[in-house]
Amino acid sequence: MVSVRRKKPFNKQKAVISALIVAVLSATVFFCIRGLRAEVTARFGEVEEKKAQSAQVTSGSIHTSVTGAGTLQNEEAEEFTIPKEVEVTEFYVEAGDRVNKGDMLASVDSRSVLEAMAGLQEEMDEVDEALEALTEEGAQESITAGVSGRVKKIYAAQGQAVSETMYEKQALALISIDGYMAVDVEAGSLQKGDSVTVTGSGGIEYEGTADTIWSGTATILIPDDGPEYGDTVTVSYGEGKTASGSLYIHEEVSVTGYSGMVSSVDVSENETVSQGGTLFTLEDTSQSVNYAAQLEQRKELEDEMQALVTIYKEGAFYASDAGLVASVTESGGETQAAEAKIAETTGFSMEEASGGASAVEGNEETEDTVIAICPTKQMSISVSIDESDILAVSVGQEAVVSIDSFGEETFSGTVTEVDQTGSSSNGAASYSATVVIDRTDAMLEGMSASAVITVEGKDNALLLLEDAVNKTSSSSYVYTSYDENTGELGDRVEITTGLSDGSSIEVTDGLSEGDTVYYQKEESGASETPFGNNGFFKGQDGATPPGMPSGNGMGSGGAFRGGAGRER
Repeated sequence: MVSVRRKKPFNKQKAVISALIVAVLSATVFFCIRGLRAEVTARFGEVEEKKAQSAQVTSGSIHTSVTGAGTLQNEEAEEFTIPKEVEVTEFYVEAGDRVNKGDMLASVDSRSVLEAMAGLQEEMDEVDEALEALTEEGAQESITAGVSGRVKKIYAAQGQAVSETMYEKQALALISIDGYMAVDVEAGSLQKGDSVTVTGSGGIEYEGTADTIWSGTATILIPDDGPEYGDTVTVSYGEGKTASGSLYIHEEVSVTGYSGMVSSVDVSENETVSQGGTLFTLEDTSQSVNYAAQLEQRKELEDEMQALVTIYKEGAFYASDAGLVASVTESGGETQAAEAKIAETTGFSMEEASGGASAVEGNEETEDTVIAICPTKQMSISVSIDESDILAVSVGQEAVVSIDSFGEETFSGTVTEVDQTGSSSNGAASYSATVVIDRTDAMLEGMSASAVITVEGKDNALLLLEDAVNKTSSSSYVYTSYDENTGELGDRVEITTGLSDGSSIEVTDGLSEGDTVYYQKEESGASETPFGNNGFFKGQDGATPPGMPSGNGMGSGGAFRGGAGRER
């Protein structure tokens, strides 16, 4: 049976209704898009390219610096010693007092001073006797040859100290004892006993012989009468073959000495000498090591005697300069340190200032009476320097010092010492530098301080804002033009840079003073454009405005998402 499908009659009314629905929907989408565009424009404004900023090359000063921290320290105390034989009748200062130059520190018993002087004179007499014995004993007044041979090299000169020559050359002269000079050259085809021609740098030729052949090296001998020690010579052998080397003494004896001055050189180079022959005549031979030691002791005793004479004449002991009395130690007694006195007069204890460390260690018995005075003109700060900066720090550099207790007040300082030995902790090395500043009365040892050390600087340098410089791994460049219509930077110029202080940078080549460059400052954070980084519409917080696709039109889970991934 055949079934027949009948064609339905065309319904014109339905077609019109469908067309109207499509038109309405299209209009709705159109106006929605227009509305969204208007909303975005109202909320974000027109999307514009960032405007370029400009910077000008100027002339000025630039400095780079290194920063370190530490604590204030007193200058090293000068110790005034009163010998134990001298009786102190009264002390006029105590630890913590400030004294001026000429202030009386202590009075003494004059009789005890005389007794001390007598005892000191006995010691000086003993040293004088020892010096006289050494002078009579003396040292060698000449230096003679220990062997017979030919003098090939003389190092000592008239008027020169024997010890100085020995230090520099390890010998006063060199003697050849077997009659030969030698030179080592590449052996090549040479055999032991072969005859060769040796030509000196001055063109003089000598007949030589191959003495030994070892590991591809031939030792050539020539007579020592004439050739110069250390001369570069050429050895000719075979059919036009040559080799070169430096002459040395085949069998050498060094002439040595230990004291005195050379008053005359009694031989000349290439001269033959016999065993016992005089090579050098000396003077001041009494200046042996023992003699010098005795002489140094004599000088120390002389200084002590002069100090006793001064004490006896004045009847008291006076400060030679202004300072702070750090400690007073009585003969056979204990040390009176400065902490208590400073705490009383300043209200700020040394222990508090130094974090628990005493300024002067006490309780050490001593035979002599010692008054230790710290100069009050300067203080020092031992600042810790990072290993990456220590090589830039050197003695003489200027520093600006801040002290925590002084607020914003700063002090000018100078680097006086750099310790490059360093110490290691947890795999990191640290070093120290000493900075000295002028002292004020309020400065106390142990106060925390920091120093900014100027390690390098330059005046009249060409400077440019560092943000305006573009850098690659191998070069630096700037843009010297800007098109406001297109927003494009142009005319790229390669430059050479120098010092930088973090905000400005030195330009050493490529630009001149007054030149203007252009740059676009990078903004931190998310993109400012309402279209986001991928060009799609985003809300102010990075969310997609309602009704608009985000990213590829779908969130990470396929649903439309806001800026924080919120389902809508």
